[in-house]
Amino acid sequence: MGKLSYAKEAIDRAADVGIHVIKFQLFKNPVNYTGGNVELPREWWAELVAYAYGKIQITASVFDSESLSYLLSFKPPFVKLAYSKKMESEWAERILSSGTRCIISCDPLHDRQMDPRVSRLYCIPEYPVRYEVAFDGLFPRFQGFSDHTLGTRQTLRALEAGANIIEKHMTLDHHDIICPDAGFALLPHEFKSIIKMANV
Repeated sequence: MGKLSYAKEAIDRAADVGIHVIKFQLFKNPVNYTGGNVELPREWWAELVAYAYGKIQITASVFDSESLSYLLSFKPPFVKLAYSKKMESEWAERILSSGTRCIISCDPLHDRQMDPRVSRLYCIPEYPVRYEVAFDGLFPRFQGFSDHTLGTRQTLRALEAGANIIEKHMTLDHHDIICPDAGFALLPHEFKSIIKMANV
């Protein structure tokens, strides 16, 4: 929502409930949607990395080559490529060549085409997923679940089925947050219950 204070609050609240890594979406330019612009300005990134230091690991998804280079200069714990970038093999190679872990959201039609060094998250590219997901046989073929389901029940089912990584949207309880993913994102205290029940 164009507020650096909200990004810092997200870092604090994620760290407080025991989330291992917070991931933002790093855009070179504003991304338009029906309600306005969704953007994490690159100018904030150095300050957010410094703010998160000692509290929680921080990384980002990137959507253009220049932002990828910029993010890699901060030596993140990993770089996450979104489903829309799943076939960017050159990007994956750049990430891996830098000594950084690469995680990609993909589906069973594409996961076997990827570099075996890449960590793959099973992804259903619907926002949100309103039906039951069948996890049978997905893990360890995929290392984790890019989870756009409602609530926490299916998140826990994915962990029980063998997922080692869960990517899930988080929001803050501010009434002016209108980004397109906020409607199905979890509040920090809901992540706390997942972590407690999963014992991670």
